[in-house]
Amino acid sequence: HGPVVLSFETAHPTDSPLSLAQANSIATRQCELNGFSRTDKLVQGSRECIGSAPQGTCERWKVALEYTCSGAWEPSSNPHRL
Repeated sequence: HGPVVLSFETAHPTDSPLSLAQANSIATRQCELNGFSRTDKLVQGSRECIGSAPQGTCERWKVALEYTCSGAWEPSSNPHRL
């Protein structure tokens, strides 16, 4: 099994440039590029304030979505493996 983490920065932690379906698709493709046959659904999500305003509110968030690759690992299955 191997992890795939998709991360992005946003002004609000619930604003995402990706739908969950798009994120799942990207994670699955990355797992395939790394020699796994599939990805499990979203395993974990996290958010962290990376930019606070003077009044103490957060103006910039880093959001990370973590997936786990699974299935048969074949190191030579893709010559473009990262």
